[in-house]
Order: sequence, then C-alpha cells, then structure tokens
Amino acid sequence: MISREIIENLKKTYPVGSRVKLIQMEDDGAPPVGTLGTVYGVDAIGSILVKWDNGSMLNVIFKEDIIEKIWNLIFLTAVYCLTIPLLYGNMCTTKEEVQKMKKIELLENIKEKEEFEENKISYRFYWAYRESQRIGRDILNFEDIGFEENHQEIIDNLERFGIQEFTISDQSTGLMKGLKSFKRRDYFPEDIIEIDTGRTHWNFKENKEEKEYTPALLFKRN
Repeated sequence: MISREIIENLKKTYPVGSRVKLIQMEDDGAPPVGTLGTVYGVDAIGSILVKWDNGSMLNVIFKEDIIEKIWNLIFLTAVYCLTIPLLYGNMCTTKEEVQKMKKIELLENIKEKEEFEENKISYRFYWAYRESQRIGRDILNFEDIGFEENHQEIIDNLERFGIQEFTISDQSTGLMKGLKSFKRRDYFPEDIIEIDTGRTHWNFKENKEEKEYTPALLFKRN
C-alpha cells in the first residue's frame, strides 16, 4: 500500500501538464523508449497518468516504470525571449492588459459528441474554454494545442467566436510548430504572463496553501 505522503509527493513532482520522456516500461504495448508525453494526473496507487504523444494512454507504474521530467516551460519561455524578437519583434517586456473572456452560449450548451462535429467545434478549443471558465480566468488558455493538424480547427474556432487574445501554456515540443500555424493567421506572441493553473500547492516555508501559477505566452491578433 502506497502512503498518502508518497502520492502527494508524486503529484508535486509531476503536476498536471508536466512533460515527461519514457525511459523504461515493462509492458508489451508500451510506447517506444524516448516517447514524450503529458501528465494528466496521479491515481490512488501512485501510477502517473500520461497521455503519450503517440496516442498511448498507458500509465507509468510506481517503482516499475521509469520516466524523466523534461521541458520546463520556464526554460522554453527564456528561449523565446531570446529568439522570438528576431522573428516577431520584442516581447517579454511589459505586461499588457488582456481583454475579459466573454461567455460563448454555444459552448455552454454543447453536451454530446455529435454536437461537436455538427457545430464544427474543436475539442481542444472547447476544453480550453470550459477550464478557463471553471478557473475564472480573464482570458482563454490552451494547455494543449495538439499537433500541427489540430491547429487549423483551433484557429478556425478563435476566428469564428471573435477571440483576439488568448494564452498558451502548452509545454509540448510541438509548440514551435504551433507558433508557425498561428503566425500564418496573424496571431502573434506579444508577452509572457503568469496564469492561474486552477491548482494549489503547499508553501512549507510559510505553512500555508497557495495558488499555483504557470508562465504562458500571450497571443494577440494583428
């Protein structure tokens, strides 16, 4: 039986959204060694729940499988601050005032899978909207923009609902291709801001629970 303390430590080490690389997994259907994935939780027996980039959803078993945590977004944004000004102009300087996120009635009422297809709603766009509403963000945030083939439908939805500003906190290696896709449709990264993740962590130094924040790229349409 795994203790509650170990479970909590695993959650702190691998928070939702963390990017990991597979080192070893003892399963015939395991993704190839080196496959990247995104953590979406830790269960009651200490398994780390990972959505692997190859489509696999196999869990990482505590004390059996081995993964490596990678691609901290703070590192990525530091790289952007150095490289993106060469491509898009200066960013990472002043924090801009972002527009308030408006309620989208269609997304409030959609429930069945068929309705997504009928109304041409991107799943990633929908979940970004629902999660942003749940947390009470002022602006739409995408924790997952998927692969290059998913970007078009996200952008189509952004244009359809008149969204001029949004953030991306996706930590995947596909983010650079995402930047290219958004650039083609006149959405450019303007700044790096901190957003509420909707989660909390324990501040041991001050002995209190605090909101968790993560860096995100702020996009605006030219």
